[in-house]
Formats: sequence, structure tokens, C-alpha cells
Amino acid sequence: MPPTTFLSPDSLANLSLILISVVPGLIIAWIRSQFVLGRITSRSAALMYYVAVSFVYNAFAYPFIFDSINQNEFNMCVWFSYIIILPVLIGFILGLEAQNQCIYGLLNKIRWRKKYLFNLIHPIDTAWDWKFKKETDEWIIITLKDGTYFGGKYSEGSFVSSDPSERDLYLVNIYDIDDDGNWTPKDRTSVLVPAGEIKKIDFILSPPKGDSRNE
Repeated sequence: MPPTTFLSPDSLANLSLILISVVPGLIIAWIRSQFVLGRITSRSAALMYYVAVSFVYNAFAYPFIFDSINQNEFNMCVWFSYIIILPVLIGFILGLEAQNQCIYGLLNKIRWRKKYLFNLIHPIDTAWDWKFKKETDEWIIITLKDGTYFGGKYSEGSFVSSDPSERDLYLVNIYDIDDDGNWTPKDRTSVLVPAGEIKKIDFILSPPKGDSRNE
């Protein structure tokens, strides 16, 4: 019996099985994760998640290439589209949906009208992630654990952590707040606030009128 080569029908079949069992789910999950924040999972849990997503994906997509697989035809364009292109598109769509919460909003309206017919799990894990999911201008007051507080503007150039184990915050523009509530730009123009130092963050519409801040 001649030795089995890497490009033998059996090896190609095994490779195809691995590809369709894991890769589509991995790509879909990775593309979606670029749009939303979320908790970090262990490698074993992540692998099971990829396999589960791939299983659902294959249940819907497999019939479209069934003839090619059944006839042992290896078409590079078909496989590339099936393994790479389509999962990328699906991950992109799911990412946009999770960010805009269209399906969640629709189901939530049905839930309210039907008097809590079912319960929903929000697609975003924490209030931190939900509040900072979009990069918009926000006036905030940060209170530290030692009682110190100062104002800031979360805007372009600022950053919030997407790592649930380290909720640090970087602000480009920061301000001193006096006893009368007036905002004055600090000498330093930015600050990095470690997660362990933050007691609370207040969100305000705008600083009081007549402050001396720079727009």
C-alpha cells in the first residue's frame, strides 16, 4: 500500500472537516468582536463557542455546496467563499446588529407588549461597555476613591478599556472644578486613570455656563 500523501483524498477530507467545523465560527466571532466589547473567555470555552457557531452556520450554508462536497469536487473559489468570505460578511452584519441592537430592540418591544412573555439577555455584557460603546463627546466628572474629583471630556483621542479585568480610562482634556462649580483647564492636558482608583463617574450635559474651559 503506497504511503498516504498530504494531498490524498483522505487528507483533504480531514482538512475540510476541520475547516468547516471551526474556521467559520472563529471568523464570524472575531469579526463581530470588532464592533462590541465583551468578556474574555478561556481557550477551551472559546473553542466550543467557535464550534457551536460553525455548526449553526453550516446548518444553513452547507446545502448550497452539498453537491460539490458529495461529488468530492475541490473548487477553490467555492471553498474560499464558504470558509472565508461568507463568514466575514455574516460577522460584519452581526457586529452591526449588536452595536445598533435592532433585533434586541424589536424583541424588547414585543416583550413589553406581551407583558414579559419572555426574558432577554442584553447583547452587551456590562453597563461600562454599553455607555462607552460609541465614541461620542461626553462631559464627565470623575471621583477617585480618595475623594478627589475633576472634570473631563471623553472625546476624540480619549480611550476606555475593553478589558473587563482592567477598566482604566484615558482622557485628553481634563479640568479642575472649584467650589463654585467653575471648570478650569488643568496645566497637564491629559490623564490616565487606573481602574482601581475610580470611585464613580458622573455624566453631565455640559459644564456650568461661564466656565473658563477651552472648547
